[in-house]
Amino acid sequence: MRTSLRLAVVGMAVAAASLATSAQAATATADATATILSSLNVTNTAPLNFDTIAVNGAGTVVVATNGNISCTVGALVCPGFAASAAGFNVTGDANTAVTVTLPATASTLTYVGWTGVGAAPTMSVDTWTSDFPNGNTLVGGTADFNVGGTLHVAAAQAAGAYAGTFDVQVQYQ
Repeated sequence: MRTSLRLAVVGMAVAAASLATSAQAATATADATATILSSLNVTNTAPLNFDTIAVNGAGTVVVATNGNISCTVGALVCPGFAASAAGFNVTGDANTAVTVTLPATASTLTYVGWTGVGAAPTMSVDTWTSDFPNGNTLVGGTADFNVGGTLHVAAAQAAGAYAGTFDVQVQYQ
């Protein structure tokens, strides 16, 4: 019985010692930081201009980001003398990456000053392209880029001037 009592006392002493060591605590301090980016500013510097088009049937007119124009169907005549891609300038924090978001859907060009019967004639622009430079980085805090698109012309498109708008969004990555 003495041996059992001794073992019980030794067991309680060991248990008490292990409880005392597990009650220790340690503290560490960490830094917290944040960087606030300046506002991005985007300015339209030139309109997307499909120039003057002679219609002899349905087709599409493409203005590339470099301003080159092409008629994809022979029913259209596109001189292209005044065609131009839309121009944009963006400013923000130097050497930061940005994302350019072009329209996800077609934009509508509507006949300007329509006085005919019914709704004004329209054309649509889609297949947007952009040539943002430097891997979408604002080198020096600024960048100029162009946007092109594809105009869809109907076979019996009413003669006259057409206009519309589209949005381009630029945001920090």
